[in-house]
Amino acid sequence: MAVFVVEGGRARLRRITVADRNGEEAWITAGLHAGERVIQYPGDAVSDGIRVRARGADRPLMRGAHAGR
Repeated sequence: MAVFVVEGGRARLRRITVADRNGEEAWITAGLHAGERVIQYPGDAVSDGIRVRARGADRPLMRGAHAGR
């Protein structure tokens, strides 16, 4: 599985490992670190390296018991 993260104002495709998930949360065991911004719904216009702008800076970056593991 892969997700887009925001690095230096650009979308970067990143492979991740999901150990477990339910209807609301996923336990990511590799590929992401606490504090990284993930593009939740990238849509067809987002590709690796495209310039993006983060929004929702007032929302938590990661939550849950497994954040940062």
